[in-house]
Amino acid sequence: MFTEVSQSKKITDNRMTVDKYSVKKDAFTTFMDKMNLAEKSVQGNGYYLEEDVEDELDKI
Repeated sequence: MFTEVSQSKKITDNRMTVDKYSVKKDAFTTFMDKMNLAEKSVQGNGYYLEEDVEDELDKI
């Protein structure tokens, strides 16, 4: 019985770890996608002022 509970807790802990990793990975991917879009916008439109870049990021 104790072993079953321990295994169940271990599985739950592993799922939580995987879920946390997935959330962090998704957030990082979203961040990098936005940064890449911002860089392309800067290259294509010549926005070099920080305020202009932030305005473009807000549009995304």
